[in-house]
Amino acid sequence: MRADALPSPLQEYGERIEARICPAPADRGTEPAVRFKQPPSDLARSVPARLAGQDPGQELRRALREADHGRRYIPMLLERLAAGEPSTANLATHTLSPDEAPRAYDMFKQKSDGCVGAVVRTGG
Repeated sequence: MRADALPSPLQEYGERIEARICPAPADRGTEPAVRFKQPPSDLARSVPARLAGQDPGQELRRALREADHGRRYIPMLLERLAAGEPSTANLATHTLSPDEAPRAYDMFKQKSDGCVGAVVRTGG
C-alpha cells in the first residue's frame, strides 16, 4: 500500500512502514496490519522507552488504532447523523449528581442496573 493511500494517522510514517489489509478474525471483514520495514533498535523498544512513551512500536499501534477506528466507525456515524439518527436519548440510561459520580462510574464499568451510559449533571 502506498504511503499517500494510508489513513492520516499512519501517513506520518511514510515509507518506513509496510501496510496491508488482512482478513479480520471470526469472519468480521478486514483489518489493516502495519509493521516497520526496518525494525526499531532494542534500545528504542526498551522498558525505559516504553515507560517514557517513546517506544516506536507503541506509537505505531496507537496510530493503527486511530486509523482503524476512523475507517470503521466515522463514515457510518456521519451517514446516520445526516439521516437524523441516532437519537442520543438512549446513549445515557442514568443521570446522577456530581456526588454520585463514583457510583456512576462503577455502574457503567460493571454494566449494573442496566447502565449503558451515565451522565453526571451539575446545576439545574
